[in-house]
Amino acid sequence: MAEIAEPPDANVMRAGFEANADALDIAAQQLRDAAAANRNIAVQVSRLPQAPILQGQAILALIQAVQVEIQAVKVEIREMRIESRARDYNMQARLYNSRIALPQSPLRVLFDIRIAQPIANFPAHLAALQAES
Repeated sequence: MAEIAEPPDANVMRAGFEANADALDIAAQQLRDAAAANRNIAVQVSRLPQAPILQGQAILALIQAVQVEIQAVKVEIREMRIESRARDYNMQARLYNSRIALPQSPLRVLFDIRIAQPIANFPAHLAALQAES
């Protein structure tokens, strides 16, 4: 097991959690906006003229528009969750790595938050990192 010089910095951890909370707040607001748009469509549909063909076409167009918007929000939320998980992991890994004291202690690999994959050629040990400097 690696030697850890001191405990994690709570301020660094708090900053990381706050950044993730902000991203999730944005996603939640987008879902609320999509739900409001869906409710608005129901009101608009109830006001449509009673001509069955026109009403049916308008309803289908509105439903399709809402479905497209909801799908886009779902994709964005999924991407934000992946990015959030990678950020959380990276924050913990950075704290862990910053406390390594022995040159042969293994480092935790950081992730590329855009694709949630480990960073290629990340140094395996503190000594390898120091050799790159």
